[in-house]
Amino acid sequence: MKKDIPIILKDSKTILNIVIQADLKKNTTTVFSSFSHWENLALILEGLGVTVEKCLQEGMGKKKVYGAVKDYMTKVLTSYSINED
Repeated sequence: MKKDIPIILKDSKTILNIVIQADLKKNTTTVFSSFSHWENLALILEGLGVTVEKCLQEGMGKKKVYGAVKDYMTKVLTSYSINED
């Protein structure tokens, strides 16, 4: 029987962690970090840039990858609302 191993993320001088949890059933996303929203935005965009680069390295077409990012930014983001807990 396989045991679930807890995931522990610790920030350091050279490693910054931010966790994005997407609930596809509820269509919600939550960001967990110890940083400000502005710093989160910068880290998320950095992650997006790295992901785009990996897609290109795996052979996906530049037009397709950039088009998907553009479509997401211009269409999907306008549908989000902020829930203040």
